[in-house]
Amino acid sequence: MAKRFHLFFDTGASITAISESVANSIGALPSSDSIIVGGNTGRTEKVTKGTIPMLQIGNNTIKNISVITVPDNQLDFGFDKEGNKLSVNGFLGWNVINKFKWMINPLIFNFYISVRKIKIFLLLIFILYVANGGINK
Repeated sequence: MAKRFHLFFDTGASITAISESVANSIGALPSSDSIIVGGNTGRTEKVTKGTIPMLQIGNNTIKNISVITVPDNQLDFGFDKEGNKLSVNGFLGWNVINKFKWMINPLIFNFYISVRKIKIFLLLIFILYVANGGINK
């Protein structure tokens, strides 16, 4: 059975980050590597790298996604003015975002996602170019 988690869409993150509890619950494969990460606050943190065997977003599935795992308390942002807890399960980083074409409608808090077709299109142009003798005719 698939597990659902809420991740923020973060175009400024080069790699996807998930909480340690999410990593443990989905069976993320930890590596022996750790890295130092930082953000726009100037604070740095040593985190562990790992791999998610499979990630499904809508009807799209990608495999073997690199992630960093961060302590759960690092993804807790306190409370809003109504007293609701502000925490997330992680951040969807550029290593996942760039694999898809996204159309986001902020008015109804909805998004559409599809596989990027540009790579296939460029490959087709290259094949046709080579098949026609290339530049030297």
